[in-house]
Amino acid sequence: MFKKKPSKNSVTISQTKKAPSSELSALIEKLQKNADKVEKLILETEQNLNKDVSKINEGKQPLYQDDTNKRILSSLELLQGLDEDAVDAKRLQHPQAEMIEQDMKQLRVRLRKLREDHDRIYHLTRSEGLPSVNWGKIIEEKQGNLNNKGFGQDLPTIENEVEEHNIFHSEVEALAPHISASDDKVGLTTSVETN
Repeated sequence: MFKKKPSKNSVTISQTKKAPSSELSALIEKLQKNADKVEKLILETEQNLNKDVSKINEGKQPLYQDDTNKRILSSLELLQGLDEDAVDAKRLQHPQAEMIEQDMKQLRVRLRKLREDHDRIYHLTRSEGLPSVNWGKIIEEKQGNLNNKGFGQDLPTIENEVEEHNIFHSEVEALAPHISASDDKVGLTTSVETN
């Protein structure tokens, strides 16, 4: 008997609900598209960094330094837009707005790590051709061998021990210029002075 007539207000309400809904859908689609681009750029950058590490280890020039830098900068630029879109998604009360923000943080962390890797790989100074020998350890081992020997009871044995000590002393003097100013040198100096 008493049917409710559709009022203009109900139509207006449904229209206003549809407008934000379509705006939210477009925003989420844009978010997903740009997040996929960032993900793709990150993966390509990681692959190119790995290729260049192999080249550097082979003693060759890296090929992708500029390319990886451009990809990282492009990713950061896209991520800036994604952050703004994530704020809009929260404003429009998207049910997964918190998760979207967390995803943006994870992408930012990955990009920061990628930037650090890039800087470490391309700005690393390599000492090509120089042996990496821990001279301090070698000298300590030789000194330990000398110290662990027993003392001779007769003159020829004592003369032999003195000769071994003199040889060791000559080796220490010859190696001194090759030892860096690191802890090895301090350990070497202490070891030599105790004899």
